[in-house]
Amino acid sequence: MNPPYSQPGPWVEKFFRDYEKRTIQEGIALLPSSTDTLWFSRVWDKASAICFVRGRIKFLDILDGYKEKYPSAKGSAIIYCGAWTKRFHDCFAETGEVIVRPHDISPFLT
Repeated sequence: MNPPYSQPGPWVEKFFRDYEKRTIQEGIALLPSSTDTLWFSRVWDKASAICFVRGRIKFLDILDGYKEKYPSAKGSAIIYCGAWTKRFHDCFAETGEVIVRPHDISPFLT
């Protein structure tokens, strides 16, 4: 999921609601790393793992031959919900600092 950076809160709520209801078994979302917001506190409480991306993400303009557009004005975080926290860590460790949440650390240790 990649919601608008300007208002990710409602998208985050739906993401976690669907995960908790098991409408989705796992999911990844690209979000601004706005750790000072209420919606991010929900991310912190509920995500299985979080990757705080190093630097700024540069988006591609699909209407202009996939040329790089300006970088994001904010830092980014990639969040994961699911059982494959070790795989998430292994895939995103080069992208940024990965934190596996304590409530999901046992699969990471095996």
